[in-house]
Amino acid sequence: MLYLIAFQLLGDEQTHTGFYEALNRMGTNLRVFDGVYLLEAGWTAYGVRKQLLPHIKPNDRLIVTKMYTNDCAGRLPKDIRTFISQHITVLSVPKPIVQIIPPPENDILP
Repeated sequence: MLYLIAFQLLGDEQTHTGFYEALNRMGTNLRVFDGVYLLEAGWTAYGVRKQLLPHIKPNDRLIVTKMYTNDCAGRLPKDIRTFISQHITVLSVPKPIVQIIPPPENDILP
């Protein structure tokens, strides 16, 4: 799965080395620009967040979102577009939301 990770780490960058080490341990990643990375990892977005959360301070900001084929757009250099196309999977499409509605209580079959 390909994730877009955006963050704002307040303070000196040297105090956040654990964050970048955790990011590197999770999988192939690419810096898009300051505070934005692409990460190819086998976890869910929550799992990625869980791995990074111990390395950020209370006032830091973090968002992790899964990227889907044909559901993202932007203006990026060719090398970053190539990275995205190599790491995003065709099968990574959002699943439809299915709501199961139970029958009314008086709707009992004989």
